[in-house]
Amino acid sequence: MAKIKTIHIRLEEPLYNFIKKYAIYNRMNVSELVRSMIIYFFMAYTLGEIKTPLSELKKIFMSRAEELEPKKIKE
Repeated sequence: MAKIKTIHIRLEEPLYNFIKKYAIYNRMNVSELVRSMIIYFFMAYTLGEIKTPLSELKKIFMSRAEELEPKKIKE
């Protein structure tokens, strides 16, 4: 079995609140959701499935974070 490592991150409050709300809505804890997000991001990025630059996505997301509602995660 591979050794497990811990990563600590800092998030702006609106992003953290959105992630927490998203995790609760999907019956996950924040750590499980963040792990899934990291795996999903790197798979999509490696396969060239992310078309919008990260800096642009962040601007769009942060301007709408308070109004966005979580969605069910599709497996």
